[in-house]
Amino acid sequence: MEAKQLVPLKPVGKEDVRNLELGLILTALLNKEVMQQTIATREKLTWLDALIVAAGALAREKAGYPVAQIAEELSRAETTIRNHLAGRTEAGRILADAYRKLVEAGGDLEKILE
Repeated sequence: MEAKQLVPLKPVGKEDVRNLELGLILTALLNKEVMQQTIATREKLTWLDALIVAAGALAREKAGYPVAQIAEELSRAETTIRNHLAGRTEAGRILADAYRKLVEAGGDLEKILE
């Protein structure tokens, strides 16, 4: 029997960061309102990019990366990263909620699907 893979909530290393990023994106998109907004928006690629950048920023913040390093790795301005992390953007708020849900589920994506 294969062990269950949990999303790392406090990532250590790049692979953990990537796994948390993916877990955050999936959790956000599993939210019915977020999915409806994604479908309804006219600028779908811009909206999805904002969600992905916010997920990347949050995952790296949880790994202890400084804002300057996050901005450099994600090729975004430090102001953009700070705004996502502070919840001053809709994408930032959505991803903070996704992280909260992951924490409540103990990093188990299957529990979020239930």
